[in-house]
Amino acid sequence: MLVLRRAAPLQSWGGPARYNRRDTLSQSAKSDILGLFAAAQGRPREASLTDLLGLHLGTRVDQPGTLLRDYHTVGDHRELPMASAEVEGKGSKRGPARPTPR
Repeated sequence: MLVLRRAAPLQSWGGPARYNRRDTLSQSAKSDILGLFAAAQGRPREASLTDLLGLHLGTRVDQPGTLLRDYHTVGDHRELPMASAEVEGKGSKRGPARPTPR
């Protein structure tokens, strides 16, 4: 048995992603933990994780946190505007990409 204690004031666990919007979950998922294991082993991102899929994992939350809203600005190295998070149901953007304030 291996116990992994994850205690930090601002943990963020990625949830379902749809287009350029990604939700945050209150606790980690199996894929999050497998990613930590793979990184600790020094595996490249494109390496297979099939040998880890048989692991049985459980999560216990001792101190539930509070979801914080954080505003992030994004841009690329060329200072070009990034695509807006406003998309329609089928994934098409509602308007042109616009720069975000810095």
